Amino acid sequence: ALIAALIIGAGMMSVLARNVIHAALWLIACFFGVGALYLLLEAEFLAVVQVLIYVGAISILILFAIMLTRQLEGARQLVAGWRLWATVLICLALFGAVIVPTVAGHDWN
Repeated sequence: ALIAALIIGAGMMSVLARNVIHAALWLIACFFGVGALYLLLEAEFLAVVQVLIYVGAISILILFAIMLTRQLEGARQLVAGWRLWATVLICLALFGAVIVPTVAGHDWN
């Protein structure tokens, strides 16, 4: 439960962080949590691959790409205000349209 909370919390923070570097660091924490979850599932090879490839390679690549690209000073947020909430509601409706039939159609023993 603690590792699941770490993964969910780090994933939420990687999306909600205003600083791009902080978002990338939260993504690394999320990748570490997934690796720990693989260890709990006794999938040691997948845990090592998760840490080596995602934490070691992909995250460093993302950090270098962020640091080497020019950051725009006056960049504005694309979706804000009521459009942000409309986008969130549309995404939740689409997610519900997919998950509700899946959960309802499953044979729960």
